[in-house]
Amino acid sequence: MSPTGVSGSSPRLRNGVIRRGKSWSYVIRVADVRGVSKPRWVGGFPSEAAAKRARDEARIAASVGAYVDRSTVTVEDYLAEWLTGHEVEVKPRTMAGYAHLIETYVVPRIGAMRLQALKSADLSR
Repeated sequence: MSPTGVSGSSPRLRNGVIRRGKSWSYVIRVADVRGVSKPRWVGGFPSEAAAKRARDEARIAASVGAYVDRSTVTVEDYLAEWLTGHEVEVKPRTMAGYAHLIETYVVPRIGAMRLQALKSADLSR
């Protein structure tokens, strides 16, 4: 048995980084909208070093209030919400034009991409 009383070898969290299966993850504490500090786990890093670099960047961002939680929102989801939000601000014909452009050109090409993963090169293509 290990010193923790658990038999076998289980992954250990060290400095906010842990191996989970074949990838690495980190955890940091981030204040929510009410100011309550909560853990945020981020995974999928190929190496411990990559996870540590990302953890350090996230810690810096959190310390200056610039931390952005990972989101799975796609470009298509965002644009659908955007269209709904602007429906009352533009004329119906303009809205129909926006919807047509989005459905014809944007969604087939980059609609399934995560909004946060979108890069300027994706838009240039």
